[in-house]
Amino acid sequence: MTMPIILGPQTCGSLAADGGAEHEWLVTDGLGGFASGTASGLRTRRYHALLTVADPVTAVRRVGLVALDLTLTLPSGAHVPLYTHEWQSGAIAPQGYRLLETFSLVDGLPRWRWRVVDIVIERELAMAHGSPSLAVVHRVVSAPEPVGLAVAAMCTWRDAHGERHADGPALRTTQLSDGVLVEDAYRLAEIVEHGVTGVRFAPQDPASLAESVGSVLADRDYARRLARRGRRRVREDFAWPAIAADTVAVYAAAGADGKVTRAAEDVLATSRKMSQGYGTMLA
Repeated sequence: MTMPIILGPQTCGSLAADGGAEHEWLVTDGLGGFASGTASGLRTRRYHALLTVADPVTAVRRVGLVALDLTLTLPSGAHVPLYTHEWQSGAIAPQGYRLLETFSLVDGLPRWRWRVVDIVIERELAMAHGSPSLAVVHRVVSAPEPVGLAVAAMCTWRDAHGERHADGPALRTTQLSDGVLVEDAYRLAEIVEHGVTGVRFAPQDPASLAESVGSVLADRDYARRLARRGRRRVREDFAWPAIAADTVAVYAAAGADGKVTRAAEDVLATSRKMSQGYGTMLA
């Protein structure tokens, strides 16, 4: 366990020089993906996002979740936005950072606390090691009366080095029984090449499943060839040195101004050790 890093309202609640927007954090998933941002919650780089995943075959990184905009509903019914955005005009709105009481890294995980009079709301996030996924917990730490919390997800599907604007093409969405699938893009189909490194079948199609499985069971040599090619792809495309080097390249590009160079070396060392995902302050 490491000593927590705690920033008070004078820092995380300010956008002035050496304020919260200049103190950055990073959490990795051990696969080349990451979440990153600033103590104030203001995104100042295109690389700042809550979920950036690395393609397991090409190692190309794509941003899937940019932000989770949190709004507090007071007992009176009034809505208080706790998030912060900067617009193309340079305007900062809303200004949820002004309500931040603390930002901290506890065991490497970022944690924010907002205070609205005697109401305290907390957010903590982590990434699962070995999985391109993000866990976010919101807590009502104190409130004299019942309050409400609403979260709006800002989703996208873009190259980590690029940008996407509001007037761009709409995301494809599919309603599911337990939620909604945004942009059917990060899929096993990108990893398994049918008849080369494995077999695939059409979803919800028993006949297609039976045909694919039957082709493997009927020809053991065919099955062995698929297995050999699959293992070779894993060795060549999932090797930790390649993933680590690509991670360093991303942050070297992002940190041309010197702010995140140290973090790139940390990511490289962590990837070599294949250790748990972690969080660190970048500046």
